[in-house]
Amino acid sequence: MPEEFIKHFAADIYSSDIHHQGYILKIIADHHHGMDISAIQEYFQLSRRTIYKYIESINEVAKLAEENETDENIHYGEIKKENNLYYFTGNQINFQYLFCKIIDKSIAMIISKQFLVNREINVKQFCYDNYISETALRRNISKFNSYMKKYGVSILISKGSLTLNGDSIKIRFGLATFLWRNYRGLQWPFANISQKSMRNLALRIGTIYSINFNEGKLNELMYIFGTNLSQIIVNNFIDPKEINQDLLDLLILDDRDQELYDYLNNNFDLNDTELNFVILWFKAMSDAYSSGNRAQVIFGKLKALNHPFYKKIVKYIMAVEGRTNVKIDFSTPAGELFLATVIAGQFHLNLFHDLSLTVSNIDMDHFGNNMDAGLFHGISELTRPNNTDLTEDELHTSIMFNAMAFLLIFPHHYFDPKINILVKMDATSFAEQIFTIHVKEILDPYFNIEIFTQKTMGYVVKPDVLVSTALFVDKSIDPDHQIFIKPQLDFNDSLYLREFMTRITKEKNPEIFDV
Repeated sequence: MPEEFIKHFAADIYSSDIHHQGYILKIIADHHHGMDISAIQEYFQLSRRTIYKYIESINEVAKLAEENETDENIHYGEIKKENNLYYFTGNQINFQYLFCKIIDKSIAMIISKQFLVNREINVKQFCYDNYISETALRRNISKFNSYMKKYGVSILISKGSLTLNGDSIKIRFGLATFLWRNYRGLQWPFANISQKSMRNLALRIGTIYSINFNEGKLNELMYIFGTNLSQIIVNNFIDPKEINQDLLDLLILDDRDQELYDYLNNNFDLNDTELNFVILWFKAMSDAYSSGNRAQVIFGKLKALNHPFYKKIVKYIMAVEGRTNVKIDFSTPAGELFLATVIAGQFHLNLFHDLSLTVSNIDMDHFGNNMDAGLFHGISELTRPNNTDLTEDELHTSIMFNAMAFLLIFPHHYFDPKINILVKMDATSFAEQIFTIHVKEILDPYFNIEIFTQKTMGYVVKPDVLVSTALFVDKSIDPDHQIFIKPQLDFNDSLYLREFMTRITKEKNPEIFDV
């Protein structure tokens, strides 16, 4: 859907031209049977002439990309016109390649890649090279800084130069995330780092830890190492004070860790702090514990060391088991991944502190939204008592990782109050049953619900909500707890249902929305 483009990771920092090009390409690529110019205009307040100009620009980008491409397996497609309809000739992968080439011209992308090869950037030279005024550059930097604020990273303009501002660890995390989320591995942005060497490193890590990385995870790992090594080359080193002793105590826990340490030490020019940081960043990913029973083995080593991480983890596990009355079996795939996630979460928390995100930008803050407020509140109650040493922002990070682990075993609406829903339909029984199934499909992912018909509810359960297609008020149920929707259950009905159930959830347990 074109709306996805609007929510793209960095869409709001692209220029108007780039935004329009990307959006037009997305719309046409999504309509495989073609679109005429009038249909395209429905999405924009643009003249036909302007849309023609953008389509021409897109095709120019595609042509140049094809001409300069050295890999014969990579194709970009183009927009063609037949019978007054515009088509994109490629598939979704071709679209993504071409989209990357379009956003590659954005000032934010150009600056980000220059910081991979330069510690500082001369403002006048940058403006000259990229045909941009200093005023326009400042506007672009302001947009970039606003977007990157949550990573603790910003660009400073001082004495005619641009520099990156922030803790060195957060700068690396922010750069890696920004580049990965925009390029998704379809371009190699690290001009001073061999892509082949980073691929070999990622593959070697997979071999050492017996992890079969898929291509996406492999490329993400390559971006992380590429970011680190490029920053070392331009002398943006990690401050040893940014890595606490609790982390360093767990640098080498077994032969696999030692093998990775030796491989990095022998093949890359890293000082001790840089070497330690790269290894610890990998340990902050749950994949580091995903082979065999490695999570259980590492958990056992943490226990033997009586390490603070072990104490935090075991207290959380006990809190979950006490609250759910379920003994977690770590020998199952879900239990193993639960344990891996809590272990990785401790590494992430102590390395990146208040960054409750991953490089792939699974923005875990969405657990705090209304639809998942019960989960956030419940995990907060389980996490907060054993983490009084954390700041509020660090606590937020811990809650998010603990919530991710919880969801591997329990439903995300576990902490929400149950809503008993009675369905009544002015239609035959089979239609009512099918309608009930559709209502459940809409609400089940978001709420703790149980759905009944008049036949199945009986007299044991009192309904909290009546969902009806018949326009008659049921006097036995609070009128404010009755919702009337169309039998077809269209998109607006689905939204209306979710909004209604969110209100009911708030009424039944308002405190979960106060966190």
